[in-house]
Amino acid sequence: MPKQHHKKAFVIPYPQYKGHVCCYNFDHHVVYLTDENGAFAKKYKKLSDTPEAAGDWALDQNYEVFLQKPALVRNGIEPDPKDSSQWSAYKENDRRLNQRTTFEDIKR
Repeated sequence: MPKQHHKKAFVIPYPQYKGHVCCYNFDHHVVYLTDENGAFAKKYKKLSDTPEAAGDWALDQNYEVFLQKPALVRNGIEPDPKDSSQWSAYKENDRRLNQRTTFEDIKR
């Protein structure tokens, strides 16, 4: 029986690898999916202003999601999907913690 490919998604800010020293705000975030060898294979540009929002999209697609650590983004470290020290896991419980309150919710 062939080995099952584990579905992993990695969220990286865009413009890619160009973090600023004191900033973690980007126009949007890119979701990279890995191939069976663990290398970046497919790229999805998801328009979102936070890595969590892009991570939510990947969770909806049933991927195991990892966000690039902010310190590495700020220092311009090129992401490596095989280096687990560069990533923090983003799970379903994190989605609930990061849900935003809308203006409509505040007015109620």
